[in-house]
Amino acid sequence: MDLKIGQTIARLRRERGITQEQLANAIGVSVAAVSKWETGQTCPDIALLPAIAEYFTVSIDALMDFRISERYAQLEEIKAKLSEYRRTGDFNAALPVAMDALSRYPNDFDLMLSAANFLFSKGTSGIPEDEKAEVLKECMRYLQAVMKACPEERMVNEAWDLLANVYHALGEYDKAIDALEKISKGDDYWVKIAGLKFKKGDIIGAKGLLQLKLAKELSNFPMLCGTLADCYRSENNMEAALECGKFNAKVIELLTGDKPNHFDMVAGCCYYELAETYYQCDDYDGALKALERAVYHAVRFDENPSYVPTDGVKFFDCLTDSYYASNSPGNVSYGLLKGMEKNFPKLHGRKEYTALIARLKEKAATKQETGYWQ
Repeated sequence: MDLKIGQTIARLRRERGITQEQLANAIGVSVAAVSKWETGQTCPDIALLPAIAEYFTVSIDALMDFRISERYAQLEEIKAKLSEYRRTGDFNAALPVAMDALSRYPNDFDLMLSAANFLFSKGTSGIPEDEKAEVLKECMRYLQAVMKACPEERMVNEAWDLLANVYHALGEYDKAIDALEKISKGDDYWVKIAGLKFKKGDIIGAKGLLQLKLAKELSNFPMLCGTLADCYRSENNMEAALECGKFNAKVIELLTGDKPNHFDMVAGCCYYELAETYYQCDDYDGALKALERAVYHAVRFDENPSYVPTDGVKFFDCLTDSYYASNSPGNVSYGLLKGMEKNFPKLHGRKEYTALIARLKEKAATKQETGYWQ
């Protein structure tokens, strides 16, 4: 940093009509010391800065000609430039800019992360192995600085994530897994950790983590699609709402198998909601077909119910402790029957609809009647 404190002292002194001797006497130094400051030969001792600033009634920043707004604007301009380099992937052009910025702003965590990202890009770009090791070592140094001192969890998590990528690139899979497990993001990094477990040969560990992640995602999938369909419906975009409902039902149905399982229950509900959307679109044939699938899965589930999502479900062979608590008062057929008796008035006269109602009445029961509730 180019300190202009001597020039500032000279300017302030002349503006106020003060001699070097008067200033020297006021702050307890020699006239020669003041002269050396003003000619740039030396700088005032840091302990004198408060007294000099108070004498001239200015801040220490002003005394040092430190314009913080200008520096902030310069820093933001540099960050915008680095952001553009990151977008284009031009790490060769970015690294000199990032390193120069860090020499001027050595404690800026954003710059440290930017430099680390560009170093990682360079280190994994196919350069010779010895150079790769040095570049990634420098990358880790910046990441460790962020993890050690940065107060923002978001940036610390980003540093741990990138450090895991560095270890992955170096083939140190256990260290990569340890890094990801430090991140405060719940299950967000399970897929990445599973990939590392697979790389190190832990197939069972990878499968278990992936299946647990899949189970958690699928538990929210119908609500996600249903709420998204509601959003489209509120915008009167019924075509999108219908496609969203079909996507939801088809995905859940793919998880049903040779034996009834938990996802038959979910599929019954998804197809019922799809039927409602078809009905709102005045597509009564589409609604009836969706209701046929809903009844099929509801009856199938109620004939051999299991509220444990891992029983007989594809892709869940490593899971044993997942459980789904159903708080509905009746079985799936019971809930479907109540809904169909109340809704779809324009279908009530159709023989296919009447047959579906009759089928549900055969299987409908409360939870007490089924013995699921005491």
